[in-house]
Amino acid sequence: MDAKQRFDLITLKDKLGQEIEHRLGPPALTLANSTELIYLCPLHSENTPSFHVYTLARDGHEPHYMCYGCGAHGDVIKFVQLFDRVDFIEACKRLGAETHNPDAAAAYKQRMAEQRAETRARREKNREQFLAAHVWETYYRQHNQSLEDLWIQHGIPPKYQDFWQLGYTPDKTYAYQDGFNHAPALTIPFWAFTNGRTGYVQHLQYRLLGDLPPGAGKYRFEDGMGTAAFVADYRQHPGDGEDLLIVEGGKKAMVMWLGLGQSMQVIGLPSMLDDGDSLPDLRQFKRRYVWLDPEAQVRPKQASAGWVPADVALSRALGQEGTRLIRETLKPDDWCLKWQPTPNQLRQVLSVSSIRCP
Repeated sequence: MDAKQRFDLITLKDKLGQEIEHRLGPPALTLANSTELIYLCPLHSENTPSFHVYTLARDGHEPHYMCYGCGAHGDVIKFVQLFDRVDFIEACKRLGAETHNPDAAAAYKQRMAEQRAETRARREKNREQFLAAHVWETYYRQHNQSLEDLWIQHGIPPKYQDFWQLGYTPDKTYAYQDGFNHAPALTIPFWAFTNGRTGYVQHLQYRLLGDLPPGAGKYRFEDGMGTAAFVADYRQHPGDGEDLLIVEGGKKAMVMWLGLGQSMQVIGLPSMLDDGDSLPDLRQFKRRYVWLDPEAQVRPKQASAGWVPADVALSRALGQEGTRLIRETLKPDDWCLKWQPTPNQLRQVLSVSSIRCP
């Protein structure tokens, strides 16, 4: 092919739907918002339509046809070659080919790359949800009377153990330094908000039990699933309501939500979030209270010159207007279990003892 015959194939391939309709007429069936056309295959004899035409690029694939009867498949150029019985050059000319357009080619490649990235992200999300649901069901089935009593000691009565479907595993493998350790663990499923309907488990967290080696954190997420915020009342959208309490971790969020008589939403943030995706919803609350562990106030030895306590950093990220801090010598769940306040007393603590972000 000489330089004059370097056609703009990118533009041609978007003509699949109109060219096939021009040659075959109206489809026998139209699906997927008119982007999938189904015909009797023009390339072999059949009684049931099996010739599918995908007129839009999707999942990283350019517009194409596929016959599920004879197996024929390809783009618009190949279709014209077969249907009109012409070679590649003539097929391009019949499609009104123009000379090569580098800008169009670059834009097309970018579009395909973005669609492939979206497809990978969607598949990874589906994989995570499947993994979380499968592992969670296994652990929930292992729940028994002794574990029920253990959760009660942590401030979660049986009724709400069932509400959150808490579980247990006798042997959780977790990374530690350059190797792996094992420990029994309580399991906390993170339920996705589904507009009041029964949701699905999107993340799974472990609360390791027993004597742990120095520096080993008690809380771990399921491997390969990143981190997430725990929404205590997963029936309520995180952006609904006026009041919000933010604590660290799922177990504290459960204890505080029950301590408040379920009168306000409680969010348990992990010590580190993968990104700030959870923050926009939290900003929608009129009043936000941040009650982090006392350790959050301790300046690390290697802290930078611009270091501020974690609750101050979170308050600034949420917007200091409407955000107040609670600073106690006990962790919030330990404080509740020690003093056993009524819901009204606990709400009063939030209102009276909280301070503005310094």
